[in-house]
Amino acid sequence: MPDQAPWPLAPLDPSAPVRPGVLVNPQARGLRAEGARRALRQAAPGLPWEETPSVKDIGAAVGRLWQAGVNVLAVAGGDGALHFVLQELLRHGRRWPGVLMALQGGTLNIVARHVGPAAAPGQQLASLLRQTTALGALAPRSLPLLRVEGASTPARHGFIFGSEAVKNALEIYDDLGGGYGGLARFLFEVGRGYALNTPLWQRERWRLDPLPFGLQVRDASGERSIPAYSAAIASTLDLAIAGGAIRTLRRRPEHRGFFARIITETRVGPLLRMIPALMRGGSIPSVVDAPEATGLSLRGAFTLDGECFGASSRYPEVPDTLRVEEGGSVAVL
Repeated sequence: MPDQAPWPLAPLDPSAPVRPGVLVNPQARGLRAEGARRALRQAAPGLPWEETPSVKDIGAAVGRLWQAGVNVLAVAGGDGALHFVLQELLRHGRRWPGVLMALQGGTLNIVARHVGPAAAPGQQLASLLRQTTALGALAPRSLPLLRVEGASTPARHGFIFGSEAVKNALEIYDDLGGGYGGLARFLFEVGRGYALNTPLWQRERWRLDPLPFGLQVRDASGERSIPAYSAAIASTLDLAIAGGAIRTLRRRPEHRGFFARIITETRVGPLLRMIPALMRGGSIPSVVDAPEATGLSLRGAFTLDGECFGASSRYPEVPDTLRVEEGGSVAVL
């Protein structure tokens, strides 16, 4: 860990005036049109502004915003953009003492919807700029983080983790167009493929096969082993889709740790029939819930905040063991 923080300290004093900067992912679904980015920029005249067409551009862009004295970093581009910015902020080994602002602009915008009402990115930013208060007078939410790491997997931080089957499903969903249209098509094609053995099903069926490894979940009562499962998720946030109308997982305010949900049904037919109930949340047979988990240990590729990591595994290869644990917190508007 470096001796000095890689950002100017004066703007981060609680008495310093709010100094926003904007980082935009122009590839995000809601910001691909030049007009959408122009409207956002008009809402932020004169603010430090960075566009990052590629993930590899984010590190340098965040560095320039730091050096410009930014203390509220507004990220426009959805959950994925926020994820990669977060990695950069934590890369130096100490928590950034400023504030993140999650602007909607991506596909699902789960983090932005969790912290505030639905609003266009320009409206969110304009609302912040109308405040003439000091940094310390803002009221961000402290969002807990997950930390995911393996023997050959560098540590990553985020809010929503999914096991290999979830990662595989996301990849199919993206291939079908992403967004809510892609989600509807994914559900339709998977159900039709199972019933009719379509070419897509023949090609992608293996992605739903459970790995021949169990997992361990830890909470205040100790650690328990689950010998067989098809998918697992872990989240520090409520999970909501369809504009927030469908709650797939709801955390209670008194919960500690993170919410882990493990689907123990491994037969494809019953698993597919469970999907509507899983999307609605609640208590479901063949599902183990640990609403105050502190650790999860499992194998395989994974997804974090909708981004996919690792190559999907096939037996008899033995994939890396992943440890999912609590990972601090970050202040988000």
